[in-house]
Amino acid sequence: ENLEKDVQEMLLSVKEEYLKEELEKNMMELKNTKDKDMEIKILQRINEINKRKEEIKNNRNKKNI
Repeated sequence: ENLEKDVQEMLLSVKEEYLKEELEKNMMELKNTKDKDMEIKILQRINEINKRKEEIKNNRNKKNI
């Protein structure tokens, strides 16, 4: 049981790290783009990434209750 919990926590951490990197990449792309249509697409991706990060956080909090 503890091993499974630890593995799940590790997976969540890896997912969070991946999302963090994707967020940083998209933020840089947003900063460097001059194309308004591309800005909208990037902002949509950033929004999706933030939603996924929030889901992970909420799932982690539920498991700790």
